[in-house]
Amino acid sequence: MTVDAATTNLVGRGLGLAFTDSDTTYLYLKPLAERRVTNEAPADMDSVKRDHCIMLMICHMYACSDPAMGMRSFSGGGFSGSQDPGMTIYLQEFMTIVSGSQPSVDAESSVERSDAVMPELQLDAQEVPTFFSEE
Repeated sequence: MTVDAATTNLVGRGLGLAFTDSDTTYLYLKPLAERRVTNEAPADMDSVKRDHCIMLMICHMYACSDPAMGMRSFSGGGFSGSQDPGMTIYLQEFMTIVSGSQPSVDAESSVERSDAVMPELQLDAQEVPTFFSEE
């Protein structure tokens, strides 16, 4: 994969980008994005992920040019929302890729509630019936 304007437009799917390889904004953001990825990404990252991260960072930097990005909450028409200032979906994806952490599918099954067993609250001397098999 190579970093070019057409592919960056695909990565920036929600921004409605129309970059060209000679676009001054694109030419300004590309080396900045490359530098940031070089500084933050692991040295052993493969080239496909690296190129994708560069394009994500270009999209993030472009989205941050919107003055509303510095606001905590926003509303328009019948919609309102909030987000951390300066956070975009492109930066979130970039940080997930760089950190190498992917959410585990089994995460919920390995969690046990802290109030799952509370013998001190048993008021009756009788055995509490168990409806689930214990493993």
